[in-house]
Amino acid sequence: MVSTPSSTNDLLWEFSPLYRHQHTLLHPTLPQLIQLVPSRVVLRSSTDLSIIRTWALPAPATAAASKLSIVSFSISPTAPHLVVVHSSDGIAYVLDPEKEDLVAKLMIGAEGATEMDWSPTGQALVVTSNYHLRLSLHQPLSAPTAPTLHILNPKLSHATFAFRPDNKYLAVLERQNSRDCVGIYSCAPDFKLLRHFNLSAPTTDIAGLSFSPCSRYLALWESSLDYRLHIYSADGRKLATFEPYATSGTSSSGAGAEEESEVEKKRDERSKSGFVGLGIRTVVWHPSGEWIAVGGWDNKVRVLTRHTWHPVTELSPPPKLSQSTPLLGTIWSEPKDWIEATRSKAILSFESLSTPLTLPTLPHGLKPDPTKLNPKIGIDVLLFSSSGRWIAVTSQSTPRTLYIYHFLLPSPNPSFLPRLHSTIIFEKPPTEIKWRPGDLDLEGEGTDFNPTSMEWGSSGELVVLKDKETYAVAYPVEGGQGDAERTWSE
Repeated sequence: MVSTPSSTNDLLWEFSPLYRHQHTLLHPTLPQLIQLVPSRVVLRSSTDLSIIRTWALPAPATAAASKLSIVSFSISPTAPHLVVVHSSDGIAYVLDPEKEDLVAKLMIGAEGATEMDWSPTGQALVVTSNYHLRLSLHQPLSAPTAPTLHILNPKLSHATFAFRPDNKYLAVLERQNSRDCVGIYSCAPDFKLLRHFNLSAPTTDIAGLSFSPCSRYLALWESSLDYRLHIYSADGRKLATFEPYATSGTSSSGAGAEEESEVEKKRDERSKSGFVGLGIRTVVWHPSGEWIAVGGWDNKVRVLTRHTWHPVTELSPPPKLSQSTPLLGTIWSEPKDWIEATRSKAILSFESLSTPLTLPTLPHGLKPDPTKLNPKIGIDVLLFSSSGRWIAVTSQSTPRTLYIYHFLLPSPNPSFLPRLHSTIIFEKPPTEIKWRPGDLDLEGEGTDFNPTSMEWGSSGELVVLKDKETYAVAYPVEGGQGDAERTWSE
């Protein structure tokens, strides 16, 4: 793990020893860490990793079940409860860090579960069964006697459902009568179906949906076969469709003749470019709900405004940086072979580079093949900071480079142009990118320890780095001096 230099001070990091685990989570409010190891759950202090409490998981019913791994391990966002799921016996155990015994035991069913997610209120569990046969909504804490709601035929997607930010409604992407549709469910006091609405043409294969942070809009996007984004109101009214490579306009919401002429001109230019015919890769809302950013396989980021659902700007991460490139900040590069040079006992600051510069691309033997499924091209990550002032972008065309754009909030003119602020070049492609709480730093990882995921503390006071078998905790240290009194527990 490496960190970008701070503009105000130099941050060094103190690392704990490596601990073995299957999964590890941070408590959302308390300075505690929950660790899953075979047959038990361990609660530790996140300050010195001393053990506070342990729970022994019930033994599997059969000898064959003892070889099964944990499918899901998560903590609710508002209440301190854990979920542990065994993939074969279909049982979920709910734990409370403040109690010695199990809080609840859920019978998932013979089909098992592939995923379990807490609702934003932390009072319900959304269980996705194997093969996406159904979604099940359990309320083991707030209404343990309430019947479980089963939603049949959810679509096989990474964004099958979405809770509205006000936590009043749940939208589920379903497949009914061979057509895509959306089911709207009330969340309180019990989960109940309010209505279904079919998706009007043109639709081919909806791949995901997402509520806007303001709770007023529902975005749905097609699979990679079509570049098409649909905007609906929460009650099922279609507001707009955005499809930049269509022949009849970019949006059904309408535009003036002069604007339409400019759109047609840009579309003609795109039709002569190297567009491979694939669609949307990632969609993310601005924290204010005023804009939605769409990243495609064509290596472009389009930012749409909610006033017209037309793009106000297009961002193309540049493969080369010249002296004429409008760069507000600095080009940072991870020092080459710094882990071997320091014998993994130090963290060096990033180096500042100057233009002109050609950014590293894929190795020659790994060039993308547009004729194969999901080629390694296009926008991979779009990530707004919590304030909405910054947006982080990665492209698989330059997988080792992270682009930071300054997202200037327009006032009063809705037309604006985000500016490229900084670029960060890593030795290896980062496996996960997250903003540090408070918008202070952006962290990317990919080192000799080979962590595959990371998790920040609630106020940015620590970060947990995890791989499949081990984890470590890193503490930011100002002034280069660690906590001399910190001792690590086994």
